[in-house]
Amino acid sequence: MLYKYLNAEGAKDFLKAPQVRFKDWRKLDDSMEVVPGFRAYAEAEVDALATKMANETLVPREKCAHYLRTTSLVDPAYLEGQMRKEFLAQESTLFVCSLTARPESGAMWAHYAENHRGIVFGLAGAIDRLCQMVPCGLERMTYSEHRPQITFPIADRGALREAVFTKCEDWRYQAEWRLVANKASTAPLAVPEVAEIIVGFDVCEEITNLAVALKAQGVKVAKAYPDPAFHRVAFKAL
Repeated sequence: MLYKYLNAEGAKDFLKAPQVRFKDWRKLDDSMEVVPGFRAYAEAEVDALATKMANETLVPREKCAHYLRTTSLVDPAYLEGQMRKEFLAQESTLFVCSLTARPESGAMWAHYAENHRGIVFGLAGAIDRLCQMVPCGLERMTYSEHRPQITFPIADRGALREAVFTKCEDWRYQAEWRLVANKASTAPLAVPEVAEIIVGFDVCEEITNLAVALKAQGVKVAKAYPDPAFHRVAFKAL
């Protein structure tokens, strides 16, 4: 099962009308996400791409190779800066819904559930339906010290997709699974698609009552609490 953390305000909205939202990637926590780095062409790549360009454009192969070698001298930081400016200037076509496999993460409760003033909800049957709604489906995030890199001009567009699903090692604790849509959207959920709701140990009475009310429709409801022996979050049924 995959889960979504919500702060107190988001929890109230969700418990009244269950839904998942896709947000603009430019509002993600890490500004290094999604945008790839740049690198120079390897000589073997220059040879292969120059031949391809010459065949497609009728420009002499040596001129194509010279162009590729010259662009490889451009500062990668400059190229990335220009790409970021373009992304910010254009209307976004990339929207993200982040899910996690870890409902018990103390760090996640602190960062994304407003220090236990919010909730975590679990999705079961809704995952397959949501995957059919979005072009990229559901993908598990890769965590790496190395950024996906592209060349200029871009020869391998696969690296652009890889950048969408790769994050820095520092974020590994999130155990994120990502849904990606091409427009801002909200996907309503039927209550039976919500398999579980866990309220934080510092939630207000309103959130607890809203969650407990969904038990009548078959939703499992639990409350988080600090494990008395370990630095972790435990749960008990409500």
